Amino acid sequence: MTDVKVELDLLERASKTWHEQVAVKLTDTATSIENVKYPRTQFGIFIETWNAYAAAAQYIQERLREGASAAQQISDTLHTVAANYAAQEDENARGLQGVDAQLQEYTI
Repeated sequence: MTDVKVELDLLERASKTWHEQVAVKLTDTATSIENVKYPRTQFGIFIETWNAYAAAAQYIQERLREGASAAQQISDTLHTVAANYAAQEDENARGLQGVDAQLQEYTI
């Protein structure tokens, strides 16, 4: 059997980075696009241009929100993995303490 060493702090830092540096920033960027959307009336006779512009802005917002959602899922998964490893490590440590206590009972 192969020993696996898990760096719990590294998993937690990666989780935090995916949340703070990716998910939050993509969401902020998607929200900021609202500020550059122009009302239909400003385009006047160039309404076809407005239609293409509005569709492109909407498309970009949707992709940014999808990316933010995926980044948050990655963050959540990394956090869950770290928590599960930590729980297993604690359980194994308690089990070893129990075995150690039993061995001390039989030590001469």
